[in-house]
Amino acid sequence: MTAPEAADLLLEFGVWNGVNLDGGGSTTMVLRYPGQAPAIINCTTDPNYERPVANHLGFRVIPAHDHATLVAAYAFGATDATQPVYNAPSVNYTKLRHDSGSTTSLQYDAVRGYGYTSLTGLDTTPNDNRGVLDGDPIYAENIGAKGSAGTIVFRADVPNGKYRFVAAGGNVAEYNHVSRVRVRGDGGAWVTMLDHEHVDHWTVWRMGFGDRVPPPADGAGHDGGATADPRFRPLVNSPVIAVTGGHLEFEQTGRGVNSPDQWGGDLCLLELWRLETKTPDLDADGNVDLDDYALWAACLNGPGNTPAPGCLLDADFDTDTDVDLADFALFQAAFTR
Repeated sequence: MTAPEAADLLLEFGVWNGVNLDGGGSTTMVLRYPGQAPAIINCTTDPNYERPVANHLGFRVIPAHDHATLVAAYAFGATDATQPVYNAPSVNYTKLRHDSGSTTSLQYDAVRGYGYTSLTGLDTTPNDNRGVLDGDPIYAENIGAKGSAGTIVFRADVPNGKYRFVAAGGNVAEYNHVSRVRVRGDGGAWVTMLDHEHVDHWTVWRMGFGDRVPPPADGAGHDGGATADPRFRPLVNSPVIAVTGGHLEFEQTGRGVNSPDQWGGDLCLLELWRLETKTPDLDADGNVDLDDYALWAACLNGPGNTPAPGCLLDADFDTDTDVDLADFALFQAAFTR
């Protein structure tokens, strides 16, 4: 790509000021996604080493909805064992304990605001595989589905807003579990979170967003420490789900192969994160204009005052719990036309 071609490409992306850096052997471009190792993405003149050049220029791209608040975090299994939430260590996972011979502790309760509304396809054997995974309290336990019915539905009552999820699942003691997990808000259309086969022992699927990922394993390994911790599937990116009626539902389906029982749908942990919109493009049409200003101005109520319901999430750009001229300054800086 020539310099003029690069300039044209930048203009297509809306860039108004650019810098042409040295493209020789002293330049290395490195990209790192959250939770992953850095990777060199340009073709250096010497693939064996980097030149000892002291200068660097770094950028951190903050995704839309990077700001989020943990609303609830659950762990699933056969015991009361839990641990601090990896992405919010000041709180512990709320444990859903599957008791042998009883589903009472799993059923939805409006007072506590969570539980299973459908247990038709429950794998009725409590899954406690700490003997396999050397005691790991999160990944060694799960709640899943089994049989031709093969589906269970977990509900969590939440404040209205947009949500993303951190989740993980799998049965570390089995080979032929296949999990499909779907989510919906307020009884709407189901959205597939993942449809994923567990092809071996000790395999766990994971989902996250931004720098929020499921916890690492505890490091104890399995089978008496003779082998490594569970094998983790590549991280799946969480969908965004809007809630306007106060609850989320998660459908766990077993789709196991080579077995008439169709095991799967296994959940080990689930975190619910409400997104804080930090873009002045309130109508999401790709620009910040007078239409967005009208939406923002409807929420303006001055410093120290509680915004009207629904306004805080959208219009409080500086997250100080009011909508005032400080937020307008941020809006003005982003105004496009």
